[in-house]
Amino acid sequence: RQPAASGMKKGGRRGWVAEAAVGAAIFVVGAYTGYFGAAGGVVMLAILTATSSLGFAECNALRNVSLGASNLTATIVFAFRSHIYWQAALPLAAGLFVGGAIGPYIVRRVPSRPLKFAIAFAAVALSVFLFIQAYFGVG
Repeated sequence: RQPAASGMKKGGRRGWVAEAAVGAAIFVVGAYTGYFGAAGGVVMLAILTATSSLGFAECNALRNVSLGASNLTATIVFAFRSHIYWQAALPLAAGLFVGGAIGPYIVRRVPSRPLKFAIAFAAVALSVFLFIQAYFGVG
């Protein structure tokens, strides 16, 4: 297999242990995202860009499809086994579809380095906000 065709980083074949580790990491992120959601996309994007020779736009598209499937599965499970707060879920879903429509346009046109910085900044800002909200009751 060619590294670019297989999605591997340049430098040759990956062993089965490395393949299993990447698969396990992606599985864990999918499970985490299906339950919690916060920053799962950023973690998935980091894993994909670090372990594949795909471009940033392709990794972003793969992440969107993978986490979309994870979230759809979680929604179906929660709809039948728990309570979904639809007043929050429906606007969130609308935002997902808007972001899914305009995100690829932005990713193809904005250089990846500033885009990665913006994504990392937003992830850190969200983490700080959620920490303050959870531990200080502010926000």
